Amino acid sequence: MDLYSYVVRYDTGFAPNPYHGACTLATCKPKIRKTAQKGDYIAGFGSASKGRAGCLIYVMRVDEILTWNAYWHDRRLQAKKPVVDARDERADGDNIYRRTGVREWDQLPNPHHDCADISRDTDVDRVLVGHLFTYWGGDGPRVPAEYSGIVRQGPGHNRDKNRELAPGFLDWYHSLRGRGEYGVRGDSLDRKSRLGGGCGSRSSAASRVGDLAETSTVPRRLALLEDWAAAERYVAPSLRPLVEFLAAAGHPAPEVGCELVVGGRVVAEAELGWPAQGVAVLRPEGESDRASFEKAGWRVFAADAEGLAMRLAQALDGSRRPGDRQREAVFLEKH
Repeated sequence: MDLYSYVVRYDTGFAPNPYHGACTLATCKPKIRKTAQKGDYIAGFGSASKGRAGCLIYVMRVDEILTWNAYWHDRRLQAKKPVVDARDERADGDNIYRRTGVREWDQLPNPHHDCADISRDTDVDRVLVGHLFTYWGGDGPRVPAEYSGIVRQGPGHNRDKNRELAPGFLDWYHSLRGRGEYGVRGDSLDRKSRLGGGCGSRSSAASRVGDLAETSTVPRRLALLEDWAAAERYVAPSLRPLVEFLAAAGHPAPEVGCELVVGGRVVAEAELGWPAQGVAVLRPEGESDRASFEKAGWRVFAADAEGLAMRLAQALDGSRRPGDRQREAVFLEKH
């Protein structure tokens, strides 16, 4: 049994989706969905930016692992298909994909994910289902200090494979369940009210990236727009102006929460990473990972470094592009 933990950056009731009698992790966190096995536990924590660091949002045991098509057709889980005009948890359903071809998917209209998210969501065809779970949303308890090593800091996830802290943490969690803390116990911290998502519509992120791309010398390729829209969706708000600048300049989109894997295990993580170029951006709290990235031959930049935008642009392609000075001035003015 392994224990996975991560920060739920946006707790909207969508990922995870704890409603209608089961807790499901169907979208986001593809690396957890790829490796988690039946009997493993997943713990999601609040973010420091919302004053909820170290506080649980949910805990679930992985009881079933379904393909997207199995999830779609499962009679027990039909209530998890979103009702887009609902004003309650019915709108937050995560049963949104059906495979129609080798790499073709139908996506139900929903208020959370659109076309830009299809590739990230469906790259791992595994939906994790938990029947033993507790979801607190924004009302979760703070983890006792002796188990603080389980709490994830920043993007990515922790995996307690050595079972050093998991037994004690799970004993504490089950003691909460014994006092009635199970099922849905609170409201999602930041449920969104925007409607009309789904394939065929464009999110605000996609629209902004599209507008920026139109002002650059780079053709508006759909894949490029979708990659950058996904990056803007998941990146920390403080780095969104940087993402906008790089998108407008036509650079490749980064991997948000980029993990450095050595010898089959994750040894470090960056807020933004470009594996093909060997370039990483670390937030101040992630500076301890710098040595691991540099040892692996990566060029590493601090998120709060002076002149970061242009230094990154040069690292990604080794030269300035036409119009970079003007775009840099716009970036600095916004930042």
